[in-house]
Amino acid sequence: MAKPVKGYPFDLLSVFDASHGCIPADLAVSRRASDLYSDGGNDVGGGKCNIYLYTANPSETVAHLATMERDGLLPSGMRIGVANYKNSAHTDWTYAPAYPIGLKRFDQ
Repeated sequence: MAKPVKGYPFDLLSVFDASHGCIPADLAVSRRASDLYSDGGNDVGGGKCNIYLYTANPSETVAHLATMERDGLLPSGMRIGVANYKNSAHTDWTYAPAYPIGLKRFDQ
């Protein structure tokens, strides 16, 4: 993960089952970003598609992605984590579970 884009201090990681295809999901997210978030790219590994986003408003971004999932624009079963940075340089972090509601732990 790269350092957050200026003006977008929070990092979100959205995870999907890779069998749905990572590029279509990343394109859907990217096309609907407007000024809410910046797409930080994606990677695939271990059967998962990871899409990295940078935002100044994590809760609104999570709600936006949840709506996209509900509307069928993203694969169902998405999980989202929001970075908790351990230092001001943003070189060490963990992800806190943000979606779906009730998710107790976020593992990549």
